[in-house]
Amino acid sequence: MILTMASVFIGACCFGGGYAAKSYGKSNKAVVSWIIGAFFFVLLVPLIFAVFMATGFIGDAAMN
Repeated sequence: MILTMASVFIGACCFGGGYAAKSYGKSNKAVVSWIIGAFFFVLLVPLIFAVFMATGFIGDAAMN
């Protein structure tokens, strides 16, 4: 749970970085990099973590 919340927080910070980069007129590459990072932290990391927990991969390792 903490990993998921931390990941979403980092993703929100990345969205803020993308917004700031766009506001300050940085290159489109910088803006896109921040947005891709945000989607990675907001969507993919929690999804991957949830799949591992649902399959018991991490849960079993933690129990042993």
